[in-house]
Amino acid sequence: MFEDDGETGYLYALRNGAELEILDALHIYNVADVQDRETPVTVQVFWDVAQTTAALIIAGYCHALYDFQRQMGFCRNAFPPAKNGQTGSRELTDELVDKYFAA
Repeated sequence: MFEDDGETGYLYALRNGAELEILDALHIYNVADVQDRETPVTVQVFWDVAQTTAALIIAGYCHALYDFQRQMGFCRNAFPPAKNGQTGSRELTDELVDKYFAA
């Protein structure tokens, strides 16, 4: 789920059960830092073929992805630290996007 509360934008990885569980939160932006923030943009969530990884695309650019199978989240600024014990970098790179979504 993507949320922009007027101050920040976050992608939340959720588990749907009897109650929604937040698996991870990935910081996308601070609204004050967004240029042309009054200009509407397209926000999309893409899933891989197996529907185990979701990517947040804003204005044609991948800002974050979450691998539900491995329970690992990645975003461009690698913030905040993982709460689930994910090790290694959380920084989303173009190479990582290609690894998950290359045709």
